[in-house]
Amino acid sequence: MTLFSITARNIKKNFQNYFLYFLSMVFSIVVFYVFTSIQYNEQVAQTVGVLTKYMLKLGAISVAVFSAIFMGYSNSFFIRKRKKEVGLYSLLGLKKRQVARMLFYENLVMGVAALGIGIILGSLFSKLFVMLFFRLMGNFVQVSFAISLPAIYNTCGVFLLIFVIISLYAYSLIYRFKLVDLFRAEQRGEAAPKASIIMALLSIILIITGYILAFRLDENFFLYAPTVLITVILGSYGLFHTSMVFVIRILKKNTSRYYRGMNLVSTTNLFYRIKSNATILATIAILSATAVTAMGMGYGIYQDTLDKINNDNPFSFVYWNNPDRDHKVNQALAKYPQNQLLGSVEISFISAQASIPGFNTRCSLISESNYNELAQLKGWKKVDISGLKDAVWVLPDFKFREDLVDKGVIIELEKEGRHEFHTIDRLPYRLTNNSNTWTTLILSDAAYATLTELEKPDSLKALIVANQKESRELTAEIGKILPEYTWNAYYHEYIYNMEMRGMLMFIGGFLGLVILLATGSIIYFRQLNEAQQEGHNYQILRNIGVSSKEIFASIRKQLLYVFLFPLIVGITHSWVALMALANMIATDLVKSTLITITVYTLIYLIYYLLTVHSYNRIVNSEISWSN
Repeated sequence: MTLFSITARNIKKNFQNYFLYFLSMVFSIVVFYVFTSIQYNEQVAQTVGVLTKYMLKLGAISVAVFSAIFMGYSNSFFIRKRKKEVGLYSLLGLKKRQVARMLFYENLVMGVAALGIGIILGSLFSKLFVMLFFRLMGNFVQVSFAISLPAIYNTCGVFLLIFVIISLYAYSLIYRFKLVDLFRAEQRGEAAPKASIIMALLSIILIITGYILAFRLDENFFLYAPTVLITVILGSYGLFHTSMVFVIRILKKNTSRYYRGMNLVSTTNLFYRIKSNATILATIAILSATAVTAMGMGYGIYQDTLDKINNDNPFSFVYWNNPDRDHKVNQALAKYPQNQLLGSVEISFISAQASIPGFNTRCSLISESNYNELAQLKGWKKVDISGLKDAVWVLPDFKFREDLVDKGVIIELEKEGRHEFHTIDRLPYRLTNNSNTWTTLILSDAAYATLTELEKPDSLKALIVANQKESRELTAEIGKILPEYTWNAYYHEYIYNMEMRGMLMFIGGFLGLVILLATGSIIYFRQLNEAQQEGHNYQILRNIGVSSKEIFASIRKQLLYVFLFPLIVGITHSWVALMALANMIATDLVKSTLITITVYTLIYLIYYLLTVHSYNRIVNSEISWSN
């Protein structure tokens, strides 16, 4: 029997244990291939800017670096788990060089298999991913299927290098093992963990300090941001190494619960495993916080951008009006039935200077009836101005001040005199996409008619068309008709804002999923390794009469704590981070944060259930069940 045949048999035998690791590798390769293939896609190159391509490249590098760390860590787990097997090979006469070569082959074969499957899946779904990329960026284009050879070369080069390095590391580990240690590795117990009350309090203080500074990022971002990261990370590691010990000791002091059923076994197992699990659980908590923050931030900014674009651009097209332009625009509209005209309104306004004590601004004056035409078209609140000297502010939220309502306002026309009005209400809209009408006063028809005798009003035409997010060709056509700076379009603002935000959501979402799969897999591998080491303990429990259901309940409870602690800490970190960022950029991220946390928790729950099932299966293989 050759080394390669032994390798093939080992992979087949252990594949069930390696399945999640293999799946995570495949997913990482798919994501890297997606980022790389999008960079080389000709349709993407013609549509997006240089910054977007740079961010995609940065995303691909991040995936590669994190994948290398995850695979290296997981691989070292597997090798240490198989110490006994390696010892048996040595007893059978295999030299360390041969065993090392065998493990080298195993890693390489698994890696090449994952690489092949990852590239095939990435290629098959590349069109779908490019369509998703365009969709998130606001582009509705027909995407053609293409296999990117440069993306395949890059993916193969990067991941083959990673697999070779990991395999060489596995090769070197064999030479560090001593034969006696290989057989006694699983027999070594762990001492009861010790904890310092001072370290526990210091950890909590560090985390709270980081939270407080997070809400002051807008004061000095470059000073506070690294300080927040350092304090929260150090506090998290300290929390898992010390505070968890105190929590479990408190649970043990509740004797009525501690000695009930299998609580003694599950709590004691968890207590003695803290020392070996604390570092990895703290790391997973931090990585979980990073993943949730990235996904929540990307999704939140994306949704906020959509709302902002719609609020800032209530019409599909707005242009300075004259009969000749109207005729040409109508001709252009006739060429694109998918963007048929849904409504239009002519806006007559007078430019003026408005002032009250402490507030001066350029504004537009519009008549009550003209505003109500706009309101009917947009579904806004209509106004009824009875007094000749009454007026209503139309101000977007960022310009609004409470003291502007129920105040006298003086209007100065460019050509004729000063006129005083009294403001009775405020509406939180932007009348048009045109910046000239961002601050507007609505006057009664009679008052407006009087002012038009003193100053000639200007005129804008506002249009609403169907499928305005898909009006690229129509917008380009109108751009050829209307002079520059005399018009603006919803589509221009939509594409300009969505390109960056959509790209951030695309990258943040995929990176978050990669981190989620990797961290979930690490906990899974870690607990399965412990399950194999604890098999003889469960055999003893079975011998003294403990039933299978009681042991299964103990396993569920023990693993629940292992999954729950890092999840709670990670979610708390991410919630604070997202709320602090929301405060800094004046964006509501509550909805996106809750959705992201919910999705993340559900996927983590799946990992928990898989781990419980696999842990129980391993323990069941060690003992004979007969209820």
